[in-house]
Amino acid sequence: MINQVQGNSKHLFLALILMLLPVLIQSQNRGEKQYYYEKKAEFKGGAFDKYLYTQLTYPLEDLKRKRQGIVLVSFKIKSDGSLDSIIPLEFKSKAAAADLITAIQNTSGFWRPTIIQGNPEAYTYLVACYYRINNKPKVETEFLKAKKDFSEKKYEKTIKKCKKALKDFPYDPDIYLLMVRAYKALDDGENVDIYFKKYNDLNKVFMANLYITALGITRTERVVSRRVRKF
Repeated sequence: MINQVQGNSKHLFLALILMLLPVLIQSQNRGEKQYYYEKKAEFKGGAFDKYLYTQLTYPLEDLKRKRQGIVLVSFKIKSDGSLDSIIPLEFKSKAAAADLITAIQNTSGFWRPTIIQGNPEAYTYLVACYYRINNKPKVETEFLKAKKDFSEKKYEKTIKKCKKALKDFPYDPDIYLLMVRAYKALDDGENVDIYFKKYNDLNKVFMANLYITALGITRTERVVSRRVRKF
C-alpha cells in the first residue's frame, strides 16, 4: 500500500510541498473551478490532534534503529463526512506511516464536512507527525526558545530561532505565525506579508501537527515515549 516518495533532497521536497499548497487549498474537486472554503471540516470527536495522540506511539523497531523523521499524510474528507484517498506523501518509517494512516482511517464518518459556497463539499487535508528521539529529561525545541525570546522582546533572535525550528518542523503554521508577530514588532511590513501568507496556506490545509518523542526502551522492550506539545 505504501510506496515511499523519492526526492533529490529534503529541501527540494519541502519546497515542492509549499509550492503546491495553494493548489491544494483552491483546486478541490469541483470541476475546473477553484474555491476557498468558508468553513473548515470539523472532527466530531473533539480536538483531532488529541485523538491522534491517543492512537500513536513511537514504533519499537524505529527506536531500536534510532530512526527519526516526518510522516506526512494527505486525506480527503468527503461531503458526507467519510474519508477517501488517504495517501502517505513523506516518511522514513513504514510502521509509523501505517499507524498514522490507520488512525486517520478509523475516523471515517466522524467528520462535519468542509463548507464551500454554503454546501458540504469534498476537501483534501494534511497531517504531519514528527518523530524524535531524546534522552534528556526535558525536550526544548528551537520554537520554545523562540517563544521565550519573543516574550522578552528579543524579536530578531525570535526570528532566527524560528527559522532553525522550521528545519525540523517545516509544516507547522504556528512557527510562521510567531515570525509574523516578530516582524510586526520590528515594523517589517514586507516580511509580515510574506510569512502571513505561508502561515495562512499551511493553516488552511493542515488538520494537525503532532510531536512524538521517544525517551528510551525499558528492559521489557516497551517504548517509553511522550507527546511533546509546543504550548
